[in-house]
Amino acid sequence: MASATGATQGGEVASFYGALWAEAKVRRREIAIAVEAVMVVAWFLVRTVADVDSRVYMLWLIAAGALALMAPKSGLVVLVATSVFFEPDSLARTLAPRELIVLPLALGVLAQIAADRFRWRPGMAIWLGLLLVAGTGLGVVHTFRVFEQDFQWHAAQSWIGNMLAPIIILIAAAWTARDGDLRVLAVAVGVAVVASVVCLIEYAAPGSISNGPFAWVGFWKGFGARLAGTIPSPNALSTQLIVPTMVLLAAVLLARDLRLRAIALIGLVPVVLAQYLTFSRAPFIALYVFVVIVAWRFRRWAGMAVLVVGLVAGALALPAYLQLRGNSVSEGAVSTGSILVASDELRFRAWGAALGMVEEKPLIGQGYLAYKELGETFGDPVLGSPHNEWLRIFAEEGVIVGLVGIAFLFATAATLARVPGWLGTGILAGFLGYVIAASFNNPLLFVRVSAVAFGIVGVGLALAERARAPTVAADSVVEALETVESANDPALD
Repeated sequence: MASATGATQGGEVASFYGALWAEAKVRRREIAIAVEAVMVVAWFLVRTVADVDSRVYMLWLIAAGALALMAPKSGLVVLVATSVFFEPDSLARTLAPRELIVLPLALGVLAQIAADRFRWRPGMAIWLGLLLVAGTGLGVVHTFRVFEQDFQWHAAQSWIGNMLAPIIILIAAAWTARDGDLRVLAVAVGVAVVASVVCLIEYAAPGSISNGPFAWVGFWKGFGARLAGTIPSPNALSTQLIVPTMVLLAAVLLARDLRLRAIALIGLVPVVLAQYLTFSRAPFIALYVFVVIVAWRFRRWAGMAVLVVGLVAGALALPAYLQLRGNSVSEGAVSTGSILVASDELRFRAWGAALGMVEEKPLIGQGYLAYKELGETFGDPVLGSPHNEWLRIFAEEGVIVGLVGIAFLFATAATLARVPGWLGTGILAGFLGYVIAASFNNPLLFVRVSAVAFGIVGVGLALAERARAPTVAADSVVEALETVESANDPALD
């Protein structure tokens, strides 16, 4: 009798936990969101009361890494949600502790791909991204052969944050969004809005944040009339916001759901104001690209017309805008009446130095991060980088790897062009805006920029693959998205 009773109780326990597991599987998305929210709130509290070198922050970092390893989508959400705020490079000369979450994230994605028996067939953009990582990795090897030991490790650490991390984030976003889940994209846009509001509050009332308990969220370096804060560079802040800006703008102008448009408009206002106050030129060019894309999707001849008219209007308006910018930014104009500021002259000199590096070693380049050491030798004694991410690859890794980088850009843009509707328009315009911004600055220097931009672009790559395979059943998120698009609206075709 006792044995029968024990067997009955054991069966009841097993049945209870079996039912609990089944319920957890059904509600795994809600559980995942709850875990992500807890991790982000815990991070905020820990950062408010403790330094990044503290033991309690290391414990949070270990937990975030474990989450990224076991549940890459949730790990990526946590990384993106916390990434926009400043964190000192205390772990290495160019790496903040939080940014190392990309390493277990990569392992977690690889483990899931292997568990899926490598049935995932990513597009050309992903493969070219991996090839670019490999090529720049060889550049690190070249640096180890040419430069002194201290600089060797500096280059290797920079490579992790500047080249490896963005591609890991891109692949992780593409892999985790292959079911159509837009959570990473929504979080990236949302935290960009939050960062904009934080910077604007400090801009309007200096000291309100930088002298308070949440001063840790930014690096409060003065740039005169230009806005910065969560990133110690106005141009980097603008680049961080550029993809979310285009997504919000597309939602406001092209989405059919009024609630979505209203929410997007609320988010767009602080982001656009922040973009303007950075006095960066890239957002204006990105806006022009956005208009061209919308017109092109409406009618190709309309797109060509907007392209031509915009180029003419831009050429006429550019001197007046640059004059205004020269009078507003702290470095001032090169000379009285000039439309260029001092940083423009330095940038042109840096480009010339980078081209000189390419000319001397066109095949294998000078080595990863070599510009920082060789810039003065080639005519740039001031800047430590060429302020053009794509030209940098040619100078440091050579023409072959440089062409791989250009091919990656074209393949990514071509893939994003397949994403239908307002969301496709916004992501494509945002990516092209990022490419333009990176042609004049160094956004790859900041994982805080890459996490937002490459997270959204990675989701776009996943949606493009779904658009190419219409037989795949859309999940509830994609179905909800489709309800706010109109197949009859030619601007959304």
